[in-house]
Amino acid sequence: MAYLRKEEAKLMRANIRKVFPSKEGWKVSLVNGDSRSADVTIYKGNFKATNTFGQYDDFEDFKTFCKVVEDVLEISVPNHDNSDSMTDYFDVGYYKSIYLGDYDKEYIYNEGKIVNWDEINKRVSALKIIKELKKD
Repeated sequence: MAYLRKEEAKLMRANIRKVFPSKEGWKVSLVNGDSRSADVTIYKGNFKATNTFGQYDDFEDFKTFCKVVEDVLEISVPNHDNSDSMTDYFDVGYYKSIYLGDYDKEYIYNEGKIVNWDEINKRVSALKIIKELKKD
């Protein structure tokens, strides 16, 4: 049964803020939805992406953002998936959702800023290294 503790969500939130700091113009939120899911919403960012009726322009950057967020969540709190759809059995550690803005607030692109995915991936790698060092 999916369950995400408050402490785990807090760690996820802190790690997302390390990778996407507000001083660089990012505004990313993580909410622990129903204690079962990590719901990540990006409100402000350094890549151009518009959502028009479920269609995304410049989709590659948003796709890369989603991959990075999933990596950060997995580093923070490893997830398991023992589901078997053939027998209608679902067993995950927690669910995750990633949104580009929400119904109240649209995503805002920081004009003139360019996202440096190499730098962001270095931050993710640093999180992995720190986690490995803490294990020892």
